[in-house]
Parts: sequence; structure tokens; C-alpha cells
Amino acid sequence: MQSRWSEALDTELSLISHYQLYPSLLPWVGQRYETQQVRLLIVGESHYLQKTSRYHHNDEAWYTGLDTSKYNDRHWFFTRNIINNGLQSHWKGKSKLIYKNIEKALSNSGFGDCTKLSPFDQIAYMNYFQRPAQITGRSLVHTSLDRERSADVFLRVMSAIKPDLVIFCSKLAWRAMQSSNVANTEADPRFAVTPHPATRWWHTKMKKHNGKTGKDLFVEAIRQHKSTAIRKNGTDLFF
Repeated sequence: MQSRWSEALDTELSLISHYQLYPSLLPWVGQRYETQQVRLLIVGESHYLQKTSRYHHNDEAWYTGLDTSKYNDRHWFFTRNIINNGLQSHWKGKSKLIYKNIEKALSNSGFGDCTKLSPFDQIAYMNYFQRPAQITGRSLVHTSLDRERSADVFLRVMSAIKPDLVIFCSKLAWRAMQSSNVANTEADPRFAVTPHPATRWWHTKMKKHNGKTGKDLFVEAIRQHKSTAIRKNGTDLFF
């Protein structure tokens, strides 16, 4: 199966110590990410493993580095392969719902410069938390060490791939990032946040957001950034 991710930025990404321990956690970088006039990074929450797995439960052991070669679910946190397989299967399977919903929202927003490819071929994607969740299908119960390492990796990824817009598709990850003082997100127009695309809030109108759904917030973030860019540069950046 042909790989649809780019390795052009891997020289710098591979310098990140956590990725040296777990190279399968390297962010997805679409094959046309670097050619985009607006570089978009989408940030999810975390991977998870088989229900019987316990080897990732000790945070200190995880961040010291474990030999995962003997575990048959190690591919469950191979970010690039998960997305690559999803693109090939058209997101078949319940676990791919987050990516399927993101792809639809990207298309609805008008993002991208090529209708023949998936928007995923033109964006970057990573999970914020750098350790799989303890319970399959649930959020990571994160520790201070999780927050520390996740913030460090996130900052280094930002430095390596230099996105113009970052959308957090997890309020849990967003709050963890803010608590770590990673960036002045209130004043930084590069950042936006939505509910998790695999939850009901993605399609549910929320009173606190003036009747908008999570998908609406996602589309709005991209369109607002596009509008700002057009006013600044006098050109349409997406079409």
C-alpha cells in the first residue's frame, strides 16, 4: 500500500526525543502540506490500545521508554499508518469516525486546493497527549508528567512544521495545553478549539456557542482564518 504522508520534515521531527522512543507517534504530515499557502495542524486527543493492555499505564515507565515490539497492538498508536489506512478504506470502522468527520468538515469549509485528493493530503495531524489512554475508547486520565511531556512535544512539533492555523479537536487536550502555558492562546489567532469530532457535540447545537455545533466551530475557524488572510494579502488562499 502506498504511503500518502510526507517525510520531508522528518529530519527535524525525528530530533524530538519522545519520537526517538516511539517513532510511530510522529505526526501525520500530508504529502501536500508544505505546498499549502496556509498550513493547518489539527490536534486530537490520544490513542488507545486493546482492552487487555496495561504496559502503558505507568507514566514514568512510558516516558522512560518501553520496548513495544513484543505487543501486538503497537500499531494502534502508529499515527501515520492509521490515517493512511483510513484514507484507503474510506474511514471504514467505528474507530475512524474522528477522521471521517474531520475530512467532511474540511471539505465543507472549502479547505484545500485539489478536489482529487483528500484534505488529509494537505494538512498535518497529531494527538496532543503522548501516551495512549488507559481505557480503550476513553480519554487519557493525564498526570503532571503527561502534561509536561505533551507540552514539550507540541512546542517542538510547532517549531518543526510551522503551521499557520492550529485547531484543537479536543477540549480536554486544549485545557491541558493552556494549563501548561504553551502559548497565549487568547491573543493568538492561530489557535481554535472544538469538541471532539467523535462525540455527539460535533453535531449537537450548543447554547453556549450560540446554537453552533462542533462542526460549525471547526468550519468557522477555517473560514475566519481564510477571510483574515485574504484581507491581509489580497488573495484567496484556498482556491
